[in-house]
Amino acid sequence: MARLFVTLYAGIIVSLFMFLVSVELVAISLSYDVERQDKRNTLMGYVALLSEVRQHAGEEAMQRAMHSVARMNEMIAAEVTDPEILNHPKIQALPSPGGIMADIGRDGNDPAYFRLAGDSRVFRVADDPDAELWAKERLLDRISLWGVLIVIALIVGAWMIYLHRKLKRLEIASGRIAAGDFSARVGEDARSRVGGLNHAFNGMAERVEQLIASHKRLTNAVAHELRTPIFRLRCQLELLEHGCDPAEHDQFVEGMEADLEELETMVDELLTFARMERSDLEVDLVPTDLGEWLNQQMSTLSRSAKLPVSLNAGAAIEAPVDTKLLQRAITNLVSNADKHATSAIQINVHKEYNRVMLCVDDDGPGIPPSERERVLEPFERLDSARARKTGGYGLGLTIVREIVAYHQGELTIDSAPMGGARVCIVLPMTSSA
Repeated sequence: MARLFVTLYAGIIVSLFMFLVSVELVAISLSYDVERQDKRNTLMGYVALLSEVRQHAGEEAMQRAMHSVARMNEMIAAEVTDPEILNHPKIQALPSPGGIMADIGRDGNDPAYFRLAGDSRVFRVADDPDAELWAKERLLDRISLWGVLIVIALIVGAWMIYLHRKLKRLEIASGRIAAGDFSARVGEDARSRVGGLNHAFNGMAERVEQLIASHKRLTNAVAHELRTPIFRLRCQLELLEHGCDPAEHDQFVEGMEADLEELETMVDELLTFARMERSDLEVDLVPTDLGEWLNQQMSTLSRSAKLPVSLNAGAAIEAPVDTKLLQRAITNLVSNADKHATSAIQINVHKEYNRVMLCVDDDGPGIPPSERERVLEPFERLDSARARKTGGYGLGLTIVREIVAYHQGELTIDSAPMGGARVCIVLPMTSSA
């Protein structure tokens, strides 16, 4: 991670340096003509003044005035004798009187060239490289540039160190998760968070911890659940191998078929639960009249239950549902009620404010309030004996809860008017309902 921040730091500093240089070049290009014109106007003023001095006071007075003015401005003035400069096209085209600001030949220090009225000679005036004024200006320019760069470097450096410390905490927490500590989390306070990254990381870590715990429970549950029917199958196969009378033979075959059906049901439950946990299930929500739809399902639901199943549905109630998923949820609730009811199961559908209440009631022992949250967790069962009649696999209500969550609803458990448990699927209604 340190290498990443060093590279990023270097990139930022170089980019800032290039930006400052570019800004300076743009500023120079924008103000260059104005500044150059100002200097040219000043030069032409001196040319006119020196021409007047030469005309009225003579050559010597003009020379003294020219050098005096140059010294006061920290500059050097002299006649040009270099043939290379004198033969330059710009100098050849220089009028008398006239002046230009141009770098010609080997000249530097921002020189200016001029001719006086009635004089063919060319004079040159340029900054004195040894003058204290220009030395201070150059020093000030360098201090300004490097000062700004250093201040920015310090600010960016401090920010990078601060950010590095925050990300280091994320790196340490990631390492702990990679090492198997799924309880690792990072702080979400102002001193620790990096935008929304900390919150997203904690959400991811919590989800990973839940999945790992769920998979462990799944592995343990599968190992436990498979052991019993496999043991019964093995025992019955051994009895069949040693021979038995026809009545016992048929009984063993029926038992093996029941065990195989139990294994198939368990595998189906486990696969459904795994699909729900992946959070990638496609849901097709279609506005559906739940009363009419449940009427169509009653024959199937009645065949799947040992006890009588009745439906109590009032006026047409419409809600957006995925009928395949909802059918699985209702089947699970009826199956669960059938294991615990004494004599009857009732399905009720009614409206409550802007919600649809689809409830399955039974007249069994009910679910104690202290256990109602626990029974919704995977592999949790109130029946610790795990008998074939009422044990189940601890996934029925969990699958219903996941299906309801896909519908953006909720699953509630309460006491039924019949005396047993009431498990309700609460769904939002369509806007037109």
